[in-house]
Amino acid sequence: GIAHYQVSTEQIYNTIDSARNLLAVFFVASGFIIAFVLIILLRRIIIGPLLEIGSAVGLVGTGNLEVRVDLKSKDELGTLAVEINSMIGGLREKNRLEIENSVIDARNQENRKYLENINEGLLLLDHNQIISDQYSTFLETLFSTDEIAGRKFSDFLYPGGTATDEELKEI
Repeated sequence: GIAHYQVSTEQIYNTIDSARNLLAVFFVASGFIIAFVLIILLRRIIIGPLLEIGSAVGLVGTGNLEVRVDLKSKDELGTLAVEINSMIGGLREKNRLEIENSVIDARNQENRKYLENINEGLLLLDHNQIISDQYSTFLETLFSTDEIAGRKFSDFLYPGGTATDEELKEI
């Protein structure tokens, strides 16, 4: 006898095609979801802090030294934020010192103007009785020398050590 069986493979191919389509949709959807999650994480972890740092640096560039970068992260961007805040603090201190120096320079110029025009012998001594560079120019005429600053007061008054012990004590 001969037995003849006919088996249809169409059902198997249809099942394989639908499984393939389902897997393709699953992997494409999974890829989109993973990409979306990665984009959100990148914005939150990297891009957001970088934009905040860039904004603060831009404000400092315009002269605003009151800005601070407030990042709570403990990674490299947090370290960068701490360094930028330190730099801003240094710039703020430098700016404050420049203003103080300009005020001091203006006062010194005004004092120099008075010392150049007064007909009195005025000078400033430090705690070791050394004459500072701020003295009236009338002293140069009065003592016939321009070597005044940096000398000890007693040596200036009594050149060559001609002062007695009592005169030095009185000075």
